[in-house]
Amino acid sequence: MDPYKTKVLFPKTESNISIEAYYKGIVDFAYVDFDYYVSRGITFGQLLQLNVSQKIVTHDRETTGEYYSGKSGRQPQWNTYGDFKWKLDFDRIDEVLEYISKNPAAPDSMAK
Repeated sequence: MDPYKTKVLFPKTESNISIEAYYKGIVDFAYVDFDYYVSRGITFGQLLQLNVSQKIVTHDRETTGEYYSGKSGRQPQWNTYGDFKWKLDFDRIDEVLEYISKNPAAPDSMAK
């Protein structure tokens, strides 16, 4: 498997949020066995360099862009500062919410 062509994730974020539970029932991604790599001297940072991800949020690094007003011509610019991220979103949030609405009693719905 080529981690640059296939999305490979850590099973949990640094703050112990289960990425695996978030995507369960929605999409099948590959997850690394972090303990296995650590026991062989491979660090978290090295796995990040191999494009292993620990994020379910998207657009968290965007600080500027265009606001589409619907009018023709040049569009106004937007900027964010500090911790505020105007375009912050969650990966596949529509699919996650649909899964929860169709499976409200499922244990993994509560985890999402």
